[in-house]
Amino acid sequence: MTRPPFVVVGYVVRVHGVRGLLLVESLSDNPRRFPNLSAVYVEKDGRRDRYDVESCKLTPKGWLVKLAAVNDRDAAELLRGCYFEIESSELDDSEEGSAYDFEIIGMDVFTENGERLGRVERIERYPANDVFVVIGELGRCYVPAIRDVVKDLDKVAGRMEIRLINGLEFERDGN
Repeated sequence: MTRPPFVVVGYVVRVHGVRGLLLVESLSDNPRRFPNLSAVYVEKDGRRDRYDVESCKLTPKGWLVKLAAVNDRDAAELLRGCYFEIESSELDDSEEGSAYDFEIIGMDVFTENGERLGRVERIERYPANDVFVVIGELGRCYVPAIRDVVKDLDKVAGRMEIRLINGLEFERDGN
């Protein structure tokens, strides 16, 4: 599985104050990511610019981030609605049995008996657990991302093995 060159880790929700602070929503699954950021990339108008991170503080509404080259409200406003990215080479290897979204999307999905069910097309987020949307010859299936169902993730082979459980059914489009 090839990593993309950049991975999104945050979203600039709004500007905070007059000195260029940004309120950023974390989109990272690593809670220690933001306090350890030294630089982020922001893509805007077809350009990707690197910004050094001066400070980062957790608040009840998100992360207050101060970027080195952003020193006033006007400069900060230009980044509202943008995404913070990091180079994928900065990612820690995910734990055994888990994976980043970009490693899961596109995986071939098989039953424990080796029957191919389809490919993971997207991941939907829910409070209880994520759900992998698998599309194949039988239609669309929603696979809960829980250990009782997902038995193996082989990131190198791009393969997921699942246990079929009651209620796990395929839908045809239009049904």
